[in-house]
Amino acid sequence: MGNDKAPVKAPFKMTPAVFHVLLAMADGEIHGYRIMQEVEARSRGSVKLGPGSLYFTINRLTDSGMIEESDQRPDPELDDSRRKYYRLKEYGRAVLESELETMADIVAVARSKDLISDSKSA
Repeated sequence: MGNDKAPVKAPFKMTPAVFHVLLAMADGEIHGYRIMQEVEARSRGSVKLGPGSLYFTINRLTDSGMIEESDQRPDPELDDSRRKYYRLKEYGRAVLESELETMADIVAVARSKDLISDSKSA
């Protein structure tokens, strides 16, 4: 199943918070408050990040080289100039893609055992 590439692992446990923060950054630069909103919406409320846990996660991801703070800012008229924006680095994207591949393999096994149907996966 999956591909034959060796998995790219994070240097620490891939918690739901870490996974969801990386996933929120997959579309490009994003600020902290928007990450919190996206994680809560995408997880259907099962993962809620307060400012403390969000910035703890962001600091770990930054220190590990998976993400970086962006030096680009939107027009100050369109956004709060105090916001910090973050983006995935190549290593962070590789870790995220590896984790998603593992999850896809697990879902395929669950489907083969009739534990998940296509109608339930939406």
